[in-house]
Amino acid sequence: MAEEAASLHVYGMERDGEEIPSPSLSLSKEYTEGNVVMPVTMHPDLYRAKRDNERIKTNITLPAWLKRIAEEQKVNYSRLLETALIDYLQLPKQNGR
Repeated sequence: MAEEAASLHVYGMERDGEEIPSPSLSLSKEYTEGNVVMPVTMHPDLYRAKRDNERIKTNITLPAWLKRIAEEQKVNYSRLLETALIDYLQLPKQNGR
């Protein structure tokens, strides 16, 4: 769980524009005395890609008549909204997005 916690913390720092500290290779005795010190390996790039590409729920409001027609046509709302937003925001289309 330490890897997940550290990765989430660094991800939050990046999103907030905070400076990411350098990894500690050695700690002074005042920090280690009486504590168990274990290395934690994390991969911020992989974690960022995972978090930035995870699917989240978003509620929308439509007129009832439009929703009825869309359901009859078996519209995939998520795919349609994602594609429309990418086009509207003029974002480059990428694999995995």
